[in-house]
Amino acid sequence: ARRQRKVYPIDPFLARLPARHSPGAYEPDTSRLAEAVLAMAIFRSVEGDAVDRFGRPGRLFFYRTSGGGEVDYLVLPDRLAAESKYVDAVSTRESRAMVANFGGGLLLTRGAIDLKPGVTVIPASVFCWLLAQQS
Repeated sequence: ARRQRKVYPIDPFLARLPARHSPGAYEPDTSRLAEAVLAMAIFRSVEGDAVDRFGRPGRLFFYRTSGGGEVDYLVLPDRLAAESKYVDAVSTRESRAMVANFGGGLLLTRGAIDLKPGVTVIPASVFCWLLAQQS
């Protein structure tokens, strides 16, 4: 497990500003914005108000395998894994690292749903709504 070293734009408007004002800068794709939104939702859920105090994550990490694979979100100490794939149709390839290293987890998508044990596939919007219900 490693601390999040990715830069996540919290606000999609701010994430798009560099592309509008700097030649050569590009607008982030929807998949990256969805990954950022999920990171912030999970961070707020497991770390409380740490994000509002510009605190560092103490429980939210990502996991990189020795083969170069990655699991987007890992909540410790429970070892809860989740992967963001902002697509409507999923394959087992997209959750391979999560299954191999953690036995399964959540695959958060744009619209796909599959509620089977092991890898549970749910839309990212539903997942964020469910996290918001716990407060």
